[in-house]
Amino acid sequence: MADAVWTPVALTIAAVTAVAGGLGLVTAAKNGRKAIGGARVPVVVVIGGAFAGIATIGRLKQLLGARVKVVLVEEREGFFLAVHSKDAILHPEKMGGLWLGFSLFWSAGPDEVVRGRAARLGEGSVELEDGREVAFDYAVVATGTWSPPPGKVLATTR
Repeated sequence: MADAVWTPVALTIAAVTAVAGGLGLVTAAKNGRKAIGGARVPVVVVIGGAFAGIATIGRLKQLLGARVKVVLVEEREGFFLAVHSKDAILHPEKMGGLWLGFSLFWSAGPDEVVRGRAARLGEGSVELEDGREVAFDYAVVATGTWSPPPGKVLATTR
């Protein structure tokens, strides 16, 4: 049997399936927010706002809508289209077009965006490098890959 290949799409499907399946078992979400009628809404933290994170958020909101609160934890102010970054070395005028606003990728985005870099993932919360904590019922780690410049940029803003 061949080894499984985990692509951002496969990971997204697995994460959304796990969260959606788990919601059927949730009776009380300790970190949830109140919804209409006083019911608790589970909080799903998605760490990472690149391809896998954006796809996960979109699918969660499409499938579950207001039945879940989605929080994106991302250090960058937008999405950097790294696949075209090497082209920008030869054509620096294209660099600005590689930074895209998150809102371009979803019709129903996260309920909250927390700018910061995740340092530790604990039971029920993620600690950011600056000491802040973000509480969750479910977490999806969608941090992707890293390579040195020029393949990726180190900047967090345009």
